[in-house]
Amino acid sequence: MAAPVLTSLNPTSVDISQGLPTTVHIIGTGFLVDSVIVINGSDDVGIYVSATEMTTVINTATAGGPSTMQVAVRNAAAVSNALPLSLTGTVPTSPLIINVNPHEAYFDDDPMDLTIDGMRFSPSSQVLWGGIPFDTYAYVNATTMTAHLVPLDATYDPSDNTAEIRVSTGGVWSNGFTFQFNEPEEPVISGSPNTEAIPDQYMSPEPPDVYRVVANPDYVPPEGR
Repeated sequence: MAAPVLTSLNPTSVDISQGLPTTVHIIGTGFLVDSVIVINGSDDVGIYVSATEMTTVINTATAGGPSTMQVAVRNAAAVSNALPLSLTGTVPTSPLIINVNPHEAYFDDDPMDLTIDGMRFSPSSQVLWGGIPFDTYAYVNATTMTAHLVPLDATYDPSDNTAEIRVSTGGVWSNGFTFQFNEPEEPVISGSPNTEAIPDQYMSPEPPDVYRVVANPDYVPPEGR
């Protein structure tokens, strides 16, 4: 079985400063569905795209410091030429938030638990809301934390109804993740053309599903009635 031939990598260098996974495209010829990517002499996980392209993901969070990786592809025991992939930048140490779920709520929603997914969390990490630690939060593992949010009590930026969530470890803050508050939806009310329904929830202490029906003074009955 013939060995593949590599012609280029895209990108040819990866910045490890952010600690984010980076997809590298390997361009060449002679790739097979069962071809295997080899990095620094060890088999790695790759994806076959076509006979001229494969991809692999470099986990910069665990790739170590600045260095040069040697990337090759093998068909069975036949190994291609190797191309250099440079790792640049400095190894990150600050926590990183990738996602918050849920990331939005209505002001009048019930209390909820937020799941914060990211990297480089530790048992001493805190979850911050607008720079202030949540009353209740928990470390799950190095990539997950949780926090308890009470929307009615939450502070936010009134200009756009948002707040910023961060994770702090030893006083070092992560990137900020925006949480969005939405205005409560007003009820949609339908009725006959000569009446308008007014929800009693705005006028009396009765349950929200009780409505008062009043005459519409602007209604003009059709001719013939």
